[in-house]
Amino acid sequence: MAIWQLSSSVRVTADALDRLYGVENQRRLLEWLGMSIAVSLAVAICLLVAGVAIFFGGELTESLHGPSALTSIAGYVLGWRIAVAAIAIPLRYMPGERVKWRFAGTGALVTVVAWALATAAFGLYLTLVIDYGSLFGSLAIPFVLLFYLNFAALIFLIGVWLERRRHTGVERPLQVETRDTEEED
Repeated sequence: MAIWQLSSSVRVTADALDRLYGVENQRRLLEWLGMSIAVSLAVAICLLVAGVAIFFGGELTESLHGPSALTSIAGYVLGWRIAVAAIAIPLRYMPGERVKWRFAGTGALVTVVAWALATAAFGLYLTLVIDYGSLFGSLAIPFVLLFYLNFAALIFLIGVWLERRRHTGVERPLQVETRDTEEED
């Protein structure tokens, strides 16, 4: 059931990507469902591995290589690289036409950096601003959480849109030739 819900959210994201890239999804239903389930599983695995790498990667590398400044940040670097891959996978495979890796990768990087900043701001709000003893503080948490989740979705779309705008007129980020990208003789 969870895989179906996750693949459903990936299909909705794919519809938004199709609109941003100006393409139509021409896949058959079974191909579309299979692709959304495969991408959903890949993203879920990437995010789980990224979370484990961020929280336990530093300790693991210190136990293998001894304590140093590089080993303490190795988990964070690995985790953020995997998070970029988790965003780049749907950006590449879910639009109606495949997107080149360099376009998907830079759009994913913008998204992950913005998500990291939003998550840090949300964490600061939860630890420093909110007063859990007051009624307002307790009632504000669900609204702030919903705002954060909607803002995270908006960051994803803005990252894709900025990447698409950056390459408008330079070259189309899609891999296949279409009527508007073919050179006229």
